Amino acid sequence: MRQWAADATEFAAWHKPEVSNAPARTVLHRLKAIGWADNVAAFQHTHSRALLMREYLRRAALAAQARGAEQSWPFFDIAERVDGNITTPPDVTEDLKRLLKDLAPASLRTTCRGAVRWAALRDAHPDLLANLPDPYEPVLRMYERGGGFYLQEYLDLNGVMIPLRNVESNASTRAASCDDASTMTRLMTRPLPATSAGNRPSTSSCTTSGTTTSIMYKLPKSRQPHLSRP
Repeated sequence: MRQWAADATEFAAWHKPEVSNAPARTVLHRLKAIGWADNVAAFQHTHSRALLMREYLRRAALAAQARGAEQSWPFFDIAERVDGNITTPPDVTEDLKRLLKDLAPASLRTTCRGAVRWAALRDAHPDLLANLPDPYEPVLRMYERGGGFYLQEYLDLNGVMIPLRNVESNASTRAASCDDASTMTRLMTRPLPATSAGNRPSTSSCTTSGTTTSIMYKLPKSRQPHLSRP
């Protein structure tokens, strides 16, 4: 958190930066390629999706504490909190707007917009952000493994549910190895635990570098939670 605060504070006296569209558009292309209603993929990758979401919550909690944005956690525009002048190129902005109009819930749209804007921020200030992990990369990878989520009493990832908890508990969680390719491959190929009859979730747990997190697995349902309805 100290690194977040120290590096991000240096933006205060800066003028509006000039940015290219390449990094932001790269993230936009990733978002456009996602199967937002791919329930099959979501149930194939339940365990890795849970770990990736937990890692996003951890990174977002650290950013929220560093920028005084605890009330906006967990789904907020972190780039805006670092540099309120950051913008994306007009063509990227318009393409992103078209993509987001069919996605739900609003918290999902916020993370997608935030991921694109964070890419633009890194492009504008590569030196200052070099030592900061991308807060949105874990949730982007989760989306690529089966789409979005519901936000209820639990975070419902369409096949697995995890408790949201609070800023403090997420900030104190140890980092997950979501940037390690071999670890993610192993997690994605782990078989789905057996579930009980009647669509009742069975309870399991995952380890995030020494921290145990409760996870509930569910039987598939024929629903498409990630697209807005007319």
